[in-house]
Amino acid sequence: MKILQDLPDGMQAELHRTENETKLVNFSNSELERVSDSQHQNATVRVLGDAKVSSAQSSRPGGEDKAMKQAISALPYGSRAGYELPPAAEVPEIELVDRSLDDVSVRQMLQIADDLNSSLVSYNPRIKAAASVGCGKSTIHLTNSNGFDGSYQKTNWEVFVGGRLIDGDDMLSIYESRVSSSFCSDYGDLTEEVIDRFDKASRIVPLEPGAYPVIFAPTQVVFLMRPLTACLSGDMVAKGVSPWKDKLGEKLLDDRVTLIDDGTLPMQPSSAPFDREGVLTGRNVLIDEGVPSQLLLDLQSAEQLGMQPTGNGSAGGRGPMPHHLILPPGDRALEDMVSDIDRGVIVYGSMGAWAGNPFSGSVSGTISLGFKIEDGEITGRIKNCMFSVNAFEAFSESIIEFTSDTETKSMQVGFTFPYVVLDDVVISTNR
Repeated sequence: MKILQDLPDGMQAELHRTENETKLVNFSNSELERVSDSQHQNATVRVLGDAKVSSAQSSRPGGEDKAMKQAISALPYGSRAGYELPPAAEVPEIELVDRSLDDVSVRQMLQIADDLNSSLVSYNPRIKAAASVGCGKSTIHLTNSNGFDGSYQKTNWEVFVGGRLIDGDDMLSIYESRVSSSFCSDYGDLTEEVIDRFDKASRIVPLEPGAYPVIFAPTQVVFLMRPLTACLSGDMVAKGVSPWKDKLGEKLLDDRVTLIDDGTLPMQPSSAPFDREGVLTGRNVLIDEGVPSQLLLDLQSAEQLGMQPTGNGSAGGRGPMPHHLILPPGDRALEDMVSDIDRGVIVYGSMGAWAGNPFSGSVSGTISLGFKIEDGEITGRIKNCMFSVNAFEAFSESIIEFTSDTETKSMQVGFTFPYVVLDDVVISTNR
């Protein structure tokens, strides 16, 4: 493109363009709240020169020239960047588009969302139900002055259902969602799952503080993985703040811990053939049977560490980011794990578990949705409880088992995780 050809000497530049088409139907408080059908485009220009980098954006058609001028003007004040933009490469094809979504109408989406909403209201009219159906298509194009020129499309289909039930000072919130690149109209299992949890939560039972075996649902395993992925960020290793900065190749965790990042999974919205910087994505084994083996690297951290980038470059100066994290499952079903526990807890929801310093390994949060297990059965919901666990110690010393049941979520960063059963998790109460 012309704006990438007429650059001052010694300067590199890239142009990243996205075009998004989005349809959304949303119910809130058991009533239809919004129906939208929108299109949006955005262009981001990034320039490098004199070992610095700066960027500018435009959402107006034809705004790339102005964004380029702004980025060049800001370059003297930009952050350090000693890397080169990627050269030309053959971009692999990944199946990320379901063409049938082009034919899905707002009316059809409205019917699905209404059915989801009505299912909860019929179950219990006191529930303030929420349901949404979203459908989208994105076109991404990245080109730079060093010869890289790649583009791809992806579709997105998301269904969400849940609600709030208020009884005096007790507020219970339960939600579930499914996200994929492909269309699906049957979500009976989704509403059944939400209703089943409302049923189980109807009885509140006491729990004494102590150390318990705890089953963490896949959405909570995300928080347990955060210290591990933070330690494997090339940016944090380059800055010297990761406690694993000199630990690659050392046995640090249980043999059962293998953590994979894969940006090439078909029909997952978190996948892409190349990252935000034009580096081809791949399947990277970050932890191999308890041994940290690979860092997440963007162009900047790879240059600082003298390593090759791994296709994990992100936008906005956030450093390297995973695409889709995978923790391989175990051999036994969740119900078998529950039946093995004499006295313990299963956690489906928490608040605040994402906060804190990940490099300490400490993960703690208020349990917003958790159930007590006694004699191998779920007996009721626990309230006013917090959990606390050190991820480094837990994944080296306290793993009981990973379930064969897994759950996949896929948006900007996706995951496929089993339920993780840990021993000696501290549960405190404020009773």
